[in-house]
Amino acid sequence: MQNDKGVRDLAKILAPDATIVSTSSPEPALKSLNVVAIFDDDEASRSAVLALEGVENDDASIGLVSLASKSAGAADERPEARAAGVQPEDTDIASDTLGRTAKGGIIGAVVGAAIFALVGFLLAEGGVIIGAAVGGALFGAFIGGVWGAFARFGGSDAYRESFARNEGGITLVSLHTDDADEARRAEELLADGSLSAPMVFRRDGDRVWSENTPT
Repeated sequence: MQNDKGVRDLAKILAPDATIVSTSSPEPALKSLNVVAIFDDDEASRSAVLALEGVENDDASIGLVSLASKSAGAADERPEARAAGVQPEDTDIASDTLGRTAKGGIIGAVVGAAIFALVGFLLAEGGVIIGAAVGGALFGAFIGGVWGAFARFGGSDAYRESFARNEGGITLVSLHTDDADEARRAEELLADGSLSAPMVFRRDGDRVWSENTPT
């Protein structure tokens, strides 16, 4: 019977001297192909998770691990430590969502006002045009706000975990699959913003290896 191996095992291979601060839940188990990349920028890792959700939308297939150096006094890596407070900041998630809602609303208002004003110009004149522009701005702001809020709102726990504060640390984002095409696509997506080229770890039973890091 093979030993259970998960994304934490990749973290310990890639950064043996680092402390695991938190992981996405459920923690993905390793499959035959496991693509992982390292990020030191929160926004880049968040974008990577969103990109991977376009390849595979299963929580058990997308992983995120936050790592900190032992000298930084990182939180205990035990599961109960996460439950005790090593959690994504809800205020950060709300702030990010509100910011995107505001931007989407402004864009929608401008576009809506222009379109409705044009229609008003073609059909009538004077006050009708102004009223149409105002109505278009309100309608566009609503539509744009909704679009802004959800256009970059991930559905996986890995996305939520990407908001966990980890000052000065690094983040591993990974996709776990048995499909070679999915793995190749994940390599392409994870290359954007990562510190180095994504690595592919293969698993066969209890053996996990890559071309660069045999184990």
